[in-house]
Amino acid sequence: MFHQKKDGTFEDVTEKAGLQGVGYGMGVAVGDYDNDGFEDLYVTAYGGNKLYHNNGDGTFTDVTGRAGVAGSGWSTSAAWVDVDGDGLLDLVVLRYLQWDFDDLYCGEHREGYRSYCHPDSFRPIAPLVYHNDGNGHFTEIAQKVGLALPGKGLGIASAAPLYVIKLDALSRRVVVGPREALRTMRMRLRDVNWLGEGDIADRPGHKGREVFVKVRSTRPPQPGWLVVAPDGVEIELLDGEEGVAPGQACVLYDAADGQSRVLGGGFIKSVAASPDLMAPAAPQRAAAGARG
Repeated sequence: MFHQKKDGTFEDVTEKAGLQGVGYGMGVAVGDYDNDGFEDLYVTAYGGNKLYHNNGDGTFTDVTGRAGVAGSGWSTSAAWVDVDGDGLLDLVVLRYLQWDFDDLYCGEHREGYRSYCHPDSFRPIAPLVYHNDGNGHFTEIAQKVGLALPGKGLGIASAAPLYVIKLDALSRRVVVGPREALRTMRMRLRDVNWLGEGDIADRPGHKGREVFVKVRSTRPPQPGWLVVAPDGVEIELLDGEEGVAPGQACVLYDAADGQSRVLGGGFIKSVAASPDLMAPAAPQRAAAGARG
C-alpha cells in the first residue's frame, strides 16, 4: 500500500498498515462491508484470500477467519456487490482452475525438465459468493443463487443496473433510473392508530413531529417526519428504506433505541421514491381512525 504525501509523492506503508499478507497475490476489491464509513480490503491469492478491516486510523486488521471468507483454490479477482439488496455488501470471488503443485506433471520426466502445463490441461472451478450476514460474518451461497457453475475466471466487473421505477398506464410512460430511486422516501398510511399525545388529524400540513419508523423486522427503525396531508397521514423518511411495499405494516416510535415508546402505527397505502412520484389518493377524511 502506498500512502500519498502532500508533495505528490508516495511512501510504502504496507507493513505499517498491517497489509504484508502471504501467498501469491492476484487481485484486490475495495468496499465498506460493515458500513462504518471506512473502505475495507479483500485480497485474492493462490494460497488463501484475506479480508482486512479498516480500523479508520491508517491500519487494517486481518478478520479473514472471523468473517469466514478465506476461500480455497486459486482465487483471481473479486467484487463487492449487494446481491440481495439488504444494504450490506456481499462478495463475489472468481477462481481460475483446479490446480496445485502436485496436480499434473508436464515436460520430460527427468530432473530440471519439468515445465508449465497449458491451462487447458486443468479443470475449471466454480466461483464463490459470500453473503454478508451483517454481524461481521459471511455465508457462502454460490449454489443457492445459481452461480456455482465451473469456469476459468480471471476478471469480474460490476456496475449499478437501471431499474423501472414508475409505470404510467395513462401516458404509457416508463420511468427508468438507478437503484437509489427505488428507495422509499415517503409513505402514505391508512388505518392509522395514534397513541401519542394530541390529535394528529386536525393539523393538515403539520411537519413537526420526528418519529422513528420500523417497516422491516430485520432493520432498525428509520428516522423520519410525521406529515398530516389533506388526504391522510404520510411519513417522510430522512434516509429512505428499501423493500417497502403497499400493504405492509409499520410502527412509529419516539426513539431508535430499545427504550423507545410506541407512538402508533398503520398500514402502508402507497410509497414513493420522492414526493413528486407520490400518486394522489382519492379525497377522504384526513387520517381516518387516527385518534388515540
